[in-house]
Amino acid sequence: MSDSVKKGGNLLKFRCDPANGGPKGDSARAKRVPIWQYWLPVFIYAALIFYFSSIPRSQLPSDMPFPDYVLHFVEYLPFGFLLARSFKNTKKDITVKKVIMYSCIAVFVYALSDEFHQLFVPGRNFSMFDILSDSIGAFIGMRLLR
Repeated sequence: MSDSVKKGGNLLKFRCDPANGGPKGDSARAKRVPIWQYWLPVFIYAALIFYFSSIPRSQLPSDMPFPDYVLHFVEYLPFGFLLARSFKNTKKDITVKKVIMYSCIAVFVYALSDEFHQLFVPGRNFSMFDILSDSIGAFIGMRLLR
């Protein structure tokens, strides 16, 4: 087994952080992941949500297999995960509580703006119930991050 991998039970943990027993100096810096690699997926996913919210009601399938709130839950679950992952990996010495708090605030603000945006899309409307479904889905996604 190489020096860059630490065996812990059944899990393999990559040791690129000196605090976790990884290399010190330039070799540790070389293994750090740039911030944009965490945040770019968040922004791409947010754009995808915006795109789907821009589709007029008349162009949506009328026979959806699930209620609207289930789709909102499923749509925001990965968004919550991506946000929490980004906060966790780009903020130094951040607690789990703060990761969840920052992510919840970001999700709520984005869901609110998404519903506001839908006021201007033909056949779509603003729904606090959708915001609740978005927030619950995102929270579950955040909790999937360990």
